[in-house]
Amino acid sequence: MSPRTFLRVVPLFSSVLLFLGAISLVEAQSGSPTAVGSIQGQVLNVSSGSFLNNARVSVPGTSLETYSNATGQYWLTQVPAGVTTVEVRFLGMEPQVVKVTVPAGGVLKQDFELNVTSGSSDGKVVNLEPLSVEARAMTGQAVALTEQRNAPNIKNVISLDEFVDQAEGNIGEFIKYIPGVDLQYNPFSPQFVTIRGMPASGTLIQFDGTPTASALGGTSRSFDVNTAGSANIDRIEVSKVPTPDMPANAVGGSINVISKSGFSRKNPLFSYSTYLTYNAIEGEFDPSLGKVAGPDGKSSKRPVQMAYDLSYILPLKKNLAFTFALTRAPRYNQVEYRSPTWSTVSGILAAYQNNELVSDVDIRTAKATVDWKIGANSTVQVSYYDMDRRSLTRQVFTQFNPGAGATGDPTFIQGAATSVGSMAHNLSGNQQYRALEIVSAKYRYDGPVWKLDAFASRSDGGTTVKDMEDGLFGTIASSQTGLLIRADGLDRIGDRGIPSLTATRAGVAVSPYDATNYTIASATSAATDAKNTVTSFGVNVARDFDFKVPTRVKFGYYYEFMERDNRGGVRTYTFTPPGGAAARIASNHPVFNDAYSSRAPLTEVSGRSIPVRYLSLAKLYDLYVQNPSWFVLNEATAYTNQVNASIELEETIDAFYARIDSKFLDNRLWLVGGVRYERTEDDGRGPLNDLGATYQRDASGKFIRNASGQLVKITTNALANARLQYTERGVAKKTHYDGLYPSLNASYSFSDNMVLRAGYARTIGRPELDDIIPSVIVSDPNADVSTRRITVIDGNLAPWTADNFDLTFEVYDIKGATASVSVFRKDIENFFVDSETQVTPAELTELGLTSDFGDYLIRRTRNGGTAEMTGIELSYRQVLGFIPVIGRRIQVFGNLTSLALDGDNPEDFAEFSPRNINGGISYAYSRFVVKLGMHHNKWVRRSVAAASANNLPNSYNFRAPSTRWDFSAEYRLNRRLSLFYSVRNLTAEPVRLEIRSPGQPAYQRPRNYQFVAANHTLGIKGSF
Repeated sequence: MSPRTFLRVVPLFSSVLLFLGAISLVEAQSGSPTAVGSIQGQVLNVSSGSFLNNARVSVPGTSLETYSNATGQYWLTQVPAGVTTVEVRFLGMEPQVVKVTVPAGGVLKQDFELNVTSGSSDGKVVNLEPLSVEARAMTGQAVALTEQRNAPNIKNVISLDEFVDQAEGNIGEFIKYIPGVDLQYNPFSPQFVTIRGMPASGTLIQFDGTPTASALGGTSRSFDVNTAGSANIDRIEVSKVPTPDMPANAVGGSINVISKSGFSRKNPLFSYSTYLTYNAIEGEFDPSLGKVAGPDGKSSKRPVQMAYDLSYILPLKKNLAFTFALTRAPRYNQVEYRSPTWSTVSGILAAYQNNELVSDVDIRTAKATVDWKIGANSTVQVSYYDMDRRSLTRQVFTQFNPGAGATGDPTFIQGAATSVGSMAHNLSGNQQYRALEIVSAKYRYDGPVWKLDAFASRSDGGTTVKDMEDGLFGTIASSQTGLLIRADGLDRIGDRGIPSLTATRAGVAVSPYDATNYTIASATSAATDAKNTVTSFGVNVARDFDFKVPTRVKFGYYYEFMERDNRGGVRTYTFTPPGGAAARIASNHPVFNDAYSSRAPLTEVSGRSIPVRYLSLAKLYDLYVQNPSWFVLNEATAYTNQVNASIELEETIDAFYARIDSKFLDNRLWLVGGVRYERTEDDGRGPLNDLGATYQRDASGKFIRNASGQLVKITTNALANARLQYTERGVAKKTHYDGLYPSLNASYSFSDNMVLRAGYARTIGRPELDDIIPSVIVSDPNADVSTRRITVIDGNLAPWTADNFDLTFEVYDIKGATASVSVFRKDIENFFVDSETQVTPAELTELGLTSDFGDYLIRRTRNGGTAEMTGIELSYRQVLGFIPVIGRRIQVFGNLTSLALDGDNPEDFAEFSPRNINGGISYAYSRFVVKLGMHHNKWVRRSVAAASANNLPNSYNFRAPSTRWDFSAEYRLNRRLSLFYSVRNLTAEPVRLEIRSPGQPAYQRPRNYQFVAANHTLGIKGSF
């Protein structure tokens, strides 16, 4: 710990110790009555066989209450000796009230068994059949609502038992119906999560309260939810306002994925699910159990694939338990893209691209956990998790450009008679290997007075991208020029139409989608290797004080060390076979994939079938293996790309916190407050790009000029110049920032079914790694003085800070209705703004540059700017109990999130969704459950679109409104066998991307249509 950290922390914890001492003195002076005892036991859900967390155990008419822990255990202390009444409540379950005799100075053992209930049409309580489909769904809902109701802060909770389909473990499919949550798709499945309009990098995702390394390559802090397996997940919590014991770096909110414990059940349970996956673009439902041809042999896959999800919870003895989970979730995807580019100058089409994409994803996870009770109140848990995600992607691009002098309107484009049009036939593909391995150990002491938990965790994640190593090029570029092009039906692109296209060269018709006569220009490899490691540990200590104002004091320490190491870079090979330009025509070589071409024909809007012949990434690579001299590597560019892709970052976080919980007014008012101190240190290394290093200097370091005043190059060799100009990890910088982050959450319970909450917290959004990994780019000193720039990323950015204010009113199960309304505000400061100033002598010294660069401007990103986010969240769920007989089995639900953004820097909010609406209806009865859900978002502003000939100033990238429907159904034949079916994105709703600016005609806005498929799942499942 640094001296500065120590000096900041000592006063904080001195105050805590003084407070603890004062409370202990008060307790000692007040004394305790001798005629008291304790009650200890467990709370079980007999419908599922699982113990209940957060069940409320109380003595009616007093302030004595407690809540069960994750294994259903509870301690109720300071209970008057003699006959007393004890009550247990859990939302969605029938409460129990018993009379017990508490021994003076002793401990009474009292267990409870609760039944899942459902409200009947006449208001009576109906106990559901144990282990039925209906009981499982209602148990899941009861668990989620109880966790939410009894939480110390504002949060939403879902239980996976509410869902028919486990969605291949993608937690985005479960949380997308939570108010305030919006998803970014990849495009076939959820990839990133945003909460309350904040960027995905501001969403903290943890597993069982511990941080996890990202398996995603690159430099983003955003967590890819595709890499989160569903192995033994119990519930998912989305916190909107943190408490002091939660990390501060959640400017949007935080997500905690809670696993099932080996002690969560009374008896062993083996659960299985095996199912078939299939994706179908609208109008193309044609599942096949056999392989279909892909763009190359490796991508020839079965559209219908087999998946499974196995788990085993084994409480061997009262002090030893195991959990095991094994999953595999493959899915084959096809996506069609249509991408028009409109000229804002001429108002006509500038270019069009058609893209056919094939993807195959196979996610495999394994998890094992050992729980060991080493004492009556002490538990040790050791767990291991391994995720392996293998995916391949193949894309075939066909693009046309009518060229200068073209004419047209929103429906057609006609190239000029000078035949200056061109067409490109390009391909891309790779294999991605993502891995995540987590080893963790936890200790928990849960006594009647003192509570302590500690953990240590290490997670290793990363992504390796391969192409040539796996037998294919990463891209191929080929083209035809000198074409006279005409395209009709441009207004049908948004309906998945392909424009009717004709092309001629010197009066001879050319087949646009047939690559036979295309000229192969080049091929590339883009292999990368990104590693991410997170090591963390923490300890939390809490003590309960039983006096007139029940109080718990909690404090702790948290440490996290993250390492990022990325390497890679694109390598470009120019195709130069013997024979010159004529030899580069594709038809001269065996580089086509005719099997895929014949199974993937295209149809124009006119109805005419388009003959296609696609190149093959694998076959061109085979040609390279046979004739390597035909492919000339651009060594200088390869070296440059290698340097620019090579980065390293070490980030260390130290955090201390103090939290106090107090309950007033007979436990109706619950205050949770405190402060968290966090210090972050970054040590990064990135590329140095100094063009000045390629010029000769004299003994004093001054540039040498020739007779005409121009600088003199050291060498004319391109690779040697690149090595002089670019230095791998040539810039290093250590920086730090810290701060105090207070929070206060208040909950007032009007009754068990009605709660008013208020929250305040100060949170941060850390800079993306691109903004803190150092780099320096020095432009050409030979260039005009007006263009001379030094662009610096120096790692000195502090995080965004947000003061969060929230007010929420919640209603639980009043006449079958559960509802909430939240209003909130975020006051955000320290946005990242770009600045450009004249370089100073001090800055030149800092960068190691001479006075030759004194006339340069220097560009940096600094903290500045403010914004204000306001919003409202509405949520409502209703059991239709007023409908005779079947009404209690039907639920309708819906929620609305509406956001408004104001301030100096609204453009910094990428993926800002101002309005989301979710809703649906479900029916559950004994053996059968069916659910229909809908998710709708309004226009989502993504990022600023750079001004160009095809973009007006003040343009923004947008994601257009979309509505996705999900359907699921399950029928239980018996306890061990159920049939289920689900389909996500039932109507195959496309993703539509646009560029919008003031005054722009509507037809010029669309830039990319992603026609994705509906995801079908059909399977069986059960438990033993």
